[in-house]
Amino acid sequence: MVDRIPSTPGGNGIAKARNDKPDIGAGAAKSTQAAVPATTTDAVDLSGVANSNVIRDMASSAPIDNATIDRLRDMIRHDGYPFNLDHLTEQLMEAYREMTS
Repeated sequence: MVDRIPSTPGGNGIAKARNDKPDIGAGAAKSTQAAVPATTTDAVDLSGVANSNVIRDMASSAPIDNATIDRLRDMIRHDGYPFNLDHLTEQLMEAYREMTS
């Protein structure tokens, strides 16, 4: 049942819920818990997802280009990879400021 809550003598039309059942105290919670059968279980079937070829294909090879990684490593080792030391320093300081603030 829903009752109106008047804020003025005429009321403003706001409604609140009203419980028509009598309050029987803590005994209601105990009886509700006892009514739930102990043999109830939940089950999820993932067989359609787990047997998917897409998952197997993704697990077999990661999308990493090892040739590019090796080429970059060689360039860095032999000073062939250019980088801006000032920019690198500024980025490190910005990260440090974010961590400490």
